Amino acid sequence: MNSRHFSSAVALQALVGWVFLLPLGAQTAPVIDARPSSLDKTISGHAQPMTSEYTSVSLYLCVSFSAPVAPDCSADSSRKQKLPNIGVNPFLSTDPNGVFTLSLAAALPPGAFVWVTQVTVTTSGTRATLSSTSVRVYAPLLRSATLSVSGTDSASRDAGGKAALDLQSGQVTQKPGEMTFTSNIAYDDKWKSSKFSANITQNYGGTLSNQWQIGARGRRTQVDVGPEGTAYHNNTQGIRVEQSYGAGIVETVGLGAHSSLELSQGPRAILDTLYSTSQQADLAAFTLGMQLPYEPASGVRISLQASWTPVFNQSKAWSANGRFSLDAPFSKHWSFDLTVEEDYHEIAPKTFNKNYLAPSVGIKFKTTP
Repeated sequence: MNSRHFSSAVALQALVGWVFLLPLGAQTAPVIDARPSSLDKTISGHAQPMTSEYTSVSLYLCVSFSAPVAPDCSADSSRKQKLPNIGVNPFLSTDPNGVFTLSLAAALPPGAFVWVTQVTVTTSGTRATLSSTSVRVYAPLLRSATLSVSGTDSASRDAGGKAALDLQSGQVTQKPGEMTFTSNIAYDDKWKSSKFSANITQNYGGTLSNQWQIGARGRRTQVDVGPEGTAYHNNTQGIRVEQSYGAGIVETVGLGAHSSLELSQGPRAILDTLYSTSQQADLAAFTLGMQLPYEPASGVRISLQASWTPVFNQSKAWSANGRFSLDAPFSKHWSFDLTVEEDYHEIAPKTFNKNYLAPSVGIKFKTTP
């Protein structure tokens, strides 16, 4: 036998010996088939099939805000999710192909890491644990859309219509470097009640923010930092367009099971283009804001927002904003929306209104319940 044939024979013997040394019936790790969204209430995938060797295959659905690694959560009640389709945890997999579908008691939180932990018991009584790769729960782009009737406001004293979109792109942040883009776009158009009258009020605006979270999500206190840009137009206040750019810190403090307090602060650069040939303002300012949401168990959502922006380089140019909203759901994705908004601009030119206070009532569609 030449050296080439001898080396081939040795290699073949080594391969055969290695194969026979492998454990019979090696366990298959669980896999989540599709990346879940914050709308999903089911998780599907493949796990260890039921065979004559495995007498028990148990599955646990696990969720965490801070750990992208998928550890064993079979004994960790803080990470296990309740599975109402079986009434108890864990889910006992009996499918010969290992296919499973887990039903959840509630929709998954956006930005969370989700994985499946599998515990098997063999005929010899050996217990083994494997976990799937964790996946990130994503949020849909459109969070809500509102169509409403605007009541008599402090400027035009006439009725009109309003449309609003709440968009979110990206994940809810979990650590520095992971970003959330949020935009709120609204258009409010008022008209006179008399026939063939001219439009007298147009009000629209939008916000685009990009925030990084500091520290782990899910704690009682959460801090975010990042830039923000807004645009605002209201012809009854003499504002052709107000561009505002800034950055700041947002701190959210939990106040209990149904409420939290969000405090924000940061510098801003404001570029005001007014309905006056003699007034063009570039302002240096600082914004202080707060938001107080309240969500009782009934599903009704109440929110109070307020902000104050003093200006440093020009007197009588400060502004203030306030918003009260009541969201009363009547189905999974639809709700009645009552909103009262106020925008005050001290810089408004003469003959224009500094204050704009307007209520509205309408219907809102939400992608997340």
